[in-house]
This record gives sequence, structure tokens and C-alpha cells, in this order.
Amino acid sequence: MTIIPAIVFLVLEPYNKMPLVKFHSIQCLLLAGVSLVLQVGLTILAIFRHFIPLIGILFSMIHLLVFLGIFTAWLMAIIKASKGEWYKLP
Repeated sequence: MTIIPAIVFLVLEPYNKMPLVKFHSIQCLLLAGVSLVLQVGLTILAIFRHFIPLIGILFSMIHLLVFLGIFTAWLMAIIKASKGEWYKLP
């Protein structure tokens, strides 16, 4: 997931005045922030719990599920934005 286009659209003059573009750019930045916090938090927890084998595998599975959930939300947001629809992520 990249945040560079979202930042560009928020900075450039003709795009930052369009409500739909502004909405989806801000939503992209928020999703990237939530993703970063979740992935770093899960990685830190996995490192601390890695010494117990079964819990390490459990955290790997949770990490994968969180990644797939974020990827799915990102893909849905891209599809809705490309169609010009207002779609607020939960």
C-alpha cells in the first residue's frame, strides 16, 4: 500500500478541492496508519512470544489474518474509489 499518491492528491491544487478525491486520500492515509500500527504491534508481540513454539505459530497466523483483512479493505476502497463511490471503511 502506498501513501504517495494520497499525499500528492491532498497537496496539488485542482485535486484537493474535490471532495471525493480528498475523502479517499484521507481514508488511504488513515488505513495506512492503522495498518502500520497493527503490523508493528503484532510484530513486537510475536517477538516477545516467539520463544514458546505454539504461541509463535498462533501469532504468525494472527499476523497473516490481519494482513489479509487490511489488504481486502484496501482493495475494496480502491474499487469503490475507481467507480466514484463514497465508501467509508468501518
